[in-house]
Amino acid sequence: MRRSKFRRPCKVLIFNGARVLVAIVRSLHCAAELTHENKSAIHNCCTGKSVRSGAYYYRQLHPDILLEMDDLDKLTLKEYDDLCGVKRK
Repeated sequence: MRRSKFRRPCKVLIFNGARVLVAIVRSLHCAAELTHENKSAIHNCCTGKSVRSGAYYYRQLHPDILLEMDDLDKLTLKEYDDLCGVKRK
């Protein structure tokens, strides 16, 4: 079986202006379509180069963290960053 040149898409978490989780999407492309934001701006947010893009905060789903549908509208950005062990401004 031949390996693909493309990487598997990473799930993206979308937090609103109040820093509460509002969506979990399957890829960066889906996040861009849903929020009408630029893909490179979302990527910069996910990698920590930017704080937010437009009205939303974005994070890549950490592979060691399991999120459920119950976390929507409850999980905050700070709580998620603490779970990941990441400190951001």
